[in-house]
Amino acid sequence: MADSARMRRGEPVSAAELAQVAGSSDLIPQEHMSREHMSREHMSQAQLMQLQAMEELEQQADEFWNVTSDYPLPAKNLYLVRVLLLVVPSLIVVYYFIRVTLFPIGAVPLVYLVMHIWLAMIYRANRSVKLVLLANVVSGVAAAIMTAFFAYALVTVQGPQTLLDRVGMFYTVSLLTVMASFALEVLFSLFYSLAVRRSLRRSKLEKQAGAEQ
Repeated sequence: MADSARMRRGEPVSAAELAQVAGSSDLIPQEHMSREHMSREHMSQAQLMQLQAMEELEQQADEFWNVTSDYPLPAKNLYLVRVLLLVVPSLIVVYYFIRVTLFPIGAVPLVYLVMHIWLAMIYRANRSVKLVLLANVVSGVAAAIMTAFFAYALVTVQGPQTLLDRVGMFYTVSLLTVMASFALEVLFSLFYSLAVRRSLRRSKLEKQAGAEQ
């Protein structure tokens, strides 16, 4: 400290004193510097892994939304027929829910109808076929549950004739129409799920064969 003060005042300082001052300037421990360097490297590696994970998620989401089938999708017009067959049962269910003042639940059949209208359009355009596959799997499960429920109810009341005697022709025909629509939904959902899976599998096999050649 005295040597550095003498240097600031301009007094002459010997070479030994200069070396002592230079040696004392190394006040930061090397261990602390190495730890800081390692922590920076660790942070950079963690950030790099996080960026790679985000890129993989974005790629998977992009593949899910934008994947198409190189193999032609079957029965595109039949999907429109399916949508048309859904119109009357959906309106019947909405009417029943309005009668019992359950308005929020009454919107569910309309949402289901709009969803399949949208799926029919993207199916015809061969876009987002994995989304079509997923939606049909969910629709098939839901329709199977509702079909089982209506079948159990029909057996409980001992057949359509008893239902006709209790509620009349209009309600009996309406309920049977809704029940038949759920059964058809099971068949349609199963068909389109298998059709999309088959098309995607053939597209994958064709790509693998082309890559091998």
